[in-house]
Amino acid sequence: MQSTQLLHQSWGDKNLANTLRSMDVDLPKLGRHGEALETDQRAVEVSEREAMKTDKTAVSIWEGCAQKDPDGFNPYLANSLHRMGVHLSKLGRREEALDAFRKADSIQEALAQNDPGRFNPGLANSLHNMGVNLSKLGKHGEALEALQRAVSIRDILAENDPDKFNEDLANSLHRMGVYLSYLGEHGEALEALQKAVSIRDILAGNDPDKFNEDLANSLNSMGVDLSKLGRYGDALEAFQKAVSIQEALAQNDPDRLDLDLANSLHRMVAQNDLDRLNLDLANSLHDIGAHLSKLGRREEALDAFRKAVPIQEALAQNDPGRFNPGLANSLHNMGVNLSKLGRYGDALEALQKAVSIQEALAQNDPDGLNPGLANSLHNMGVNLSKLGRHGKALEANQRAVAMRKTLAQNGPDRFNPDLASSLQFRSLVLKKLMILASGTL
Repeated sequence: MQSTQLLHQSWGDKNLANTLRSMDVDLPKLGRHGEALETDQRAVEVSEREAMKTDKTAVSIWEGCAQKDPDGFNPYLANSLHRMGVHLSKLGRREEALDAFRKADSIQEALAQNDPGRFNPGLANSLHNMGVNLSKLGKHGEALEALQRAVSIRDILAENDPDKFNEDLANSLHRMGVYLSYLGEHGEALEALQKAVSIRDILAGNDPDKFNEDLANSLNSMGVDLSKLGRYGDALEAFQKAVSIQEALAQNDPDRLDLDLANSLHRMVAQNDLDRLNLDLANSLHDIGAHLSKLGRREEALDAFRKAVPIQEALAQNDPGRFNPGLANSLHNMGVNLSKLGRYGDALEALQKAVSIQEALAQNDPDGLNPGLANSLHNMGVNLSKLGRHGKALEANQRAVAMRKTLAQNGPDRFNPDLASSLQFRSLVLKKLMILASGTL
């Protein structure tokens, strides 16, 4: 009799948990756009919170069931823990999300030992998401371990069923490459990212709308590691491929997203996506310009910076705090390349714009942005001198010297060469001014 009651209670709990799981699937899609929700962001937060609460209830039920019948109910418990981790992660509650993923991982690992075909996909999902949250918490070493385990599992799964698992494998390979790069392991990072690119290239060939953005991201990351390894030509090729994809995305995405704007929540997401795509494009153009500069291909570098600058200017109009640093960098580099091409007036104009932005930024973050401002002031002085404006050149140089002296005190190995360069230039300018004063120039 007691066992019959227990069975009925277990199945009653199971049905309740299944109902909660069904609610959990639907809640994030509802948006919850009631009158009380003043913004779309609030709607997202509310739906995620409710979904997370639903999962907590489901987890509590499955835990009780699993204590009585672990073989029957541990799979359901692991699934609910995983979903709860996903919702906690979206709410920014990383530590709690990590705890949920770790519990799911522990259960799924035991399940997969007895039935890998059934439980390895879920185990890989938990390991992947665990790695993402560890990285967000700055634990890149632990994140890498989790992703390596996920890749190991997904490698086998994709070998047996590539159509089903190649997308997941590419996602984990990309993350693994990024975390290896964070840790300075650029050779291994490159290997992982090359595999991700290879898979995503095939996926994008079959479904470009879905996979081209991911492919561009992997190409960009691959370019960074190639650059770190001194392979600037290969890095440039990767960045150029990424830019080609991102230009198409940035042009096509507004129309595509407009079809999905069924409500104000989608409108918010679409704008965020468009900004992100444009930022990715601008960053890639900037990287291309930097690498072309290193290769001495000044005209091509200048063309890349000129494409990056208007995109960054448009982004900076809406969010100057976020996008002005990148805009200033591109303007500075554009000025340097113009100067190398002997176009000192155009170079000066670009550098003056960079200085104006960097001065405003340095007021809020002098430690972080003074090196860039000092660089722009130094180069501005060089171009002023080339134009015969030696007095103005000396003013810019004196400001650069003052900043670089302070920077060199705190970081002599990094900033002493820059300080020496500015001091040497000041000596040259002073000599020219003395000659002018004596009337012999």
